[in-house]
Amino acid sequence: MGIFAVVYYSQACCSFSEEQLITLARKAEERNQRLGITGFLQYRDGHFFQYLEGGLVRLRFHRMQE
Repeated sequence: MGIFAVVYYSQACCSFSEEQLITLARKAEERNQRLGITGFLQYRDGHFFQYLEGGLVRLRFHRMQE
């Protein structure tokens, strides 16, 4: 099984405070570690940019959790 990557860009449903973004990042980091996924999350001007990589099965499982 190889490593796969997913990149996506999305519009936030609402504005996020700095505290909310920190909480979101911490939760995502914990979940990604548990699933064996690595990545990058950026929030800017009401939009998210995310890069995830890991095994295909792990990435699919991550997607189902959202």
